[in-house]
Amino acid sequence: TSNNDSCTPETPSTFLFAYSNDLDSKSVKNSLDDIVMKLDYQQSKYKYLANIRFDTKKEEEITFSTDTKSFTASVTNNLPDPSLGFADDSTGSDVLNVIQNFLTNSQSPICGSIIFILLQRNPDDINISEIVSQLQFQHVFVRTVFMENLLGSSDSLVMYNISSKSNGLGVFTDEDSFDQVGSIRLVKYLFFGSGKNYFQSVDFSTNIILNEYLLYASNPIVSGQGQIELPLLTTPDYFSRTISVFVDITVQNHALSDDFHFLNLTLIDTDASSQSLVIDMNRIENFNGYYNTDIFLKRNLDFEVYLTYNYNSIEYQAVEIRMLIDQALPNWPPYNSTPYWISGSLLAVFIIISIVLCIKTCEMNQDHSGELDLSGLSKREQQRQKLLAALDPDAASEKFKKQGGVVIATNLDRAVKNSFLDKFKKRCNDEEKIELGNVEYDEKDNEQYDFGEEHDKFEPVKSKIRSKTKSVD
Repeated sequence: TSNNDSCTPETPSTFLFAYSNDLDSKSVKNSLDDIVMKLDYQQSKYKYLANIRFDTKKEEEITFSTDTKSFTASVTNNLPDPSLGFADDSTGSDVLNVIQNFLTNSQSPICGSIIFILLQRNPDDINISEIVSQLQFQHVFVRTVFMENLLGSSDSLVMYNISSKSNGLGVFTDEDSFDQVGSIRLVKYLFFGSGKNYFQSVDFSTNIILNEYLLYASNPIVSGQGQIELPLLTTPDYFSRTISVFVDITVQNHALSDDFHFLNLTLIDTDASSQSLVIDMNRIENFNGYYNTDIFLKRNLDFEVYLTYNYNSIEYQAVEIRMLIDQALPNWPPYNSTPYWISGSLLAVFIIISIVLCIKTCEMNQDHSGELDLSGLSKREQQRQKLLAALDPDAASEKFKKQGGVVIATNLDRAVKNSFLDKFKKRCNDEEKIELGNVEYDEKDNEQYDFGEEHDKFEPVKSKIRSKTKSVD
């Protein structure tokens, strides 16, 4: 993907707040208050603000502002109005038009901007390659909060893929069990709009306003249980000694299901220090598939990143990992350019190769002496070939090492006492030469041979053999 070299992560940009007309006004107003509070909290790089209400019968235009007061007034005057919405719940959203119109606007900076979307209706169009390409070129991050009971198309992956591939984020809210109780649902509505989990999702996913610089992004595809190594994480050398990093993680590309068990994200730096983030749905209250936390990282270090995962399904699961900081960075983080189906195919190939290697390893450990073709060999040579091919039942493979072209025992134990000793005594007293090729006896290794007091009469022979390294022809 090509990049717009005309801007850097520090270049002033725009924060666009886009919300569906299908939402209730309370939800949008609460989201607005949360966004404005963070914009007013600190001076950020978002010098321009923009807002738009979409999913209306008559398409509306984006409104641009340069201060939070005008921004607040514009949203407040354009809250959702059911009379302006689509008559049919099956009609697809026009959210893609919103993104396209922003990418071609001439009233505010585009590169490095944030598009924050509250989505209640899925779009019909599934051809997103051009939009994704433009977003990546301009380094525009799309963060989408998916509401419950989405209208329009049944395919939520359209906006999820746009969000994920732009190094943004796709967050799914879920329906709290208390929402089924009328009085409790009313209390939650009065305080949180559509629900507590929804408000938390909006609150945490807009923390990119406070931590506007993206340090790390990865979109791994996993299946079942296992561990994968993710791209390296590098911290710049101009950081203070340590820096606070805000971490965003989503565990699935749809509303949370029972397939998810846990994730463990481990960071290991060049000083061999490590820290882990464990996401266990059984230990997190009201977990809806979105996790966030703060960690501290040292400056000027490379971190190996590992993801351990456990899903109760062999279906592919999409994970999003984002790390954000409040200190400016010199470069944009790379995009995950490998399509999902390629990543999945590579994972399947890796599993198949592992199984084949396991089978081959088991076959190599089996005794194949009975499969030898000994026809045409002398009786002595046949015995020699069988001896070399047969496994020693009294000695494990880890007790031997290969040296000088032959295998020398380094831990004889019962193998020496039962079988090897008899052969050794016979060969020591046998004057007839046996053709074994060039064999070097290593004095250091042979010093650990101990045949017990009952074999002291062989010591002169053994000592003579040890006296120097020699070849036996």
